[in-house]
Amino acid sequence: MSSPDARWVASIDAVDRTGSLTAVTSVFANRGVSFESLTAVPTDGHGLITIEFTASERLARVLCRTLERLAVVAALRLERVGG
Repeated sequence: MSSPDARWVASIDAVDRTGSLTAVTSVFANRGVSFESLTAVPTDGHGLITIEFTASERLARVLCRTLERLAVVAALRLERVGG
């Protein structure tokens, strides 16, 4: 039996270059995960991408491991919403 889905927020420090947002969002699209919200804010040479989504804990961890392998991702933090 799989664990129930939970809401998550992924905060991603991405390199500010063409295709960074596409690379990040493709990871979610390839696994059939929709966003509840997405924001992208430019900072010094980087961009902060914040994505809220619903997934099982296992799938959320898989998404993070995949995102961390992307060359455009400098750092990533995953938090469960509501504990």
